[in-house]
Amino acid sequence: MNIDDCPFTEALKTINGKYEPLIIRLLFMDNMRYNDLLRGIDDITPRALSSSLKRLLKNNIIERNYKENKFVYRLTDKGLKLKDSINDLENWHNKNK
Repeated sequence: MNIDDCPFTEALKTINGKYEPLIIRLLFMDNMRYNDLLRGIDDITPRALSSSLKRLLKNNIIERNYKENKFVYRLTDKGLKLKDSINDLENWHNKNK
């Protein structure tokens, strides 16, 4: 099997990165501003957060909306569809530590 033909590998590329899964988890709970995300993730730098947000925006996992004089990040429908898969992976990990 060619690695580029593997749907699982391609799916992981969409959310791959050190901080992308954490950003997605936070956005499952609520829409957030940039500074909320920065405070919500331990040891992330502003540069790393910006880079991760750009990748998630590019992959249509999140969107940035201007609301009440501020930008707010939220999951797109595509991003929301990850919830069950991420929960399943977390459950698998917890059962197989």
